[in-house]
Amino acid sequence: GAAPSEGPALVVRSLALKDAVVHFTDETATEPLPRLVAVTGQVLNLSDAPAAWGQPVEANLSGRVDDENGGRIALEARYDYRQGVLLTQTYALRTEGVEMARLAAFFGRSSAVDLRKGKATSDVKGVMRDGQMDFQVVSDLTGVEVAAKPGVKRLAGLKAEDVVRGVNAVKDFHIAFGVKGSPGSPRFEWGDEIARIITQGGVDAAKAAAMDAAEEAADDAARRASEAADRALGDAVPPGQGGEVVDEAKDRLRRGVGGLFGKDK
Repeated sequence: GAAPSEGPALVVRSLALKDAVVHFTDETATEPLPRLVAVTGQVLNLSDAPAAWGQPVEANLSGRVDDENGGRIALEARYDYRQGVLLTQTYALRTEGVEMARLAAFFGRSSAVDLRKGKATSDVKGVMRDGQMDFQVVSDLTGVEVAAKPGVKRLAGLKAEDVVRGVNAVKDFHIAFGVKGSPGSPRFEWGDEIARIITQGGVDAAKAAAMDAAEEAADDAARRASEAADRALGDAVPPGQGGEVVDEAKDRLRRGVGGLFGKDK
């Protein structure tokens, strides 16, 4: 008789999701991974024997991170089993306004920094082949605050304290970088991005210091002008007429001096 078929016993050609909840699990994660809620999308070509079925599994999902900030994550993934093993995994991931602290859990123990604050709108595209990653990341980050993990002396080939100070000074920036290696031991390819951020952080810090100095100088000048007005105008105005006249003159002088230093008039 005919040989029994070696094909899959079960095939789901298309599975639609609406208002679903997706839970992530990862044994390397340092904290519980965020879950997605209000998920919509589609999964194609599920089977109990994907290698025998001969079609790549594809997923297209979009949902909201289950926290008070409600950032969104959209994922397109393709898992190619067609040569008997999981040959390649192809991903396109987009985050919109997701808290960086929530994303930190995905990095596991491999990250050299703690992502304390900030939101990320990012596009991540790449492939995993034979356990090796090749991803490109483009991100717009806002309100960033990071800290080097204990014992970390260098980041991206630079002093960790310089990188942290530069990033925390800039807070809002655009960055692009590559990620290669394995999930357990990733290798980040920063190019000159970190050096650029550190430079910008130094410029921003210098501007802030200059503004603070100018504010202090303007306050001091206004105080001195007010004191001088007290002395000069107090002697010049006849007794019984000085109150409103002196106050008005002092106020005009103070506003005039403040205007020289860019303060509100």
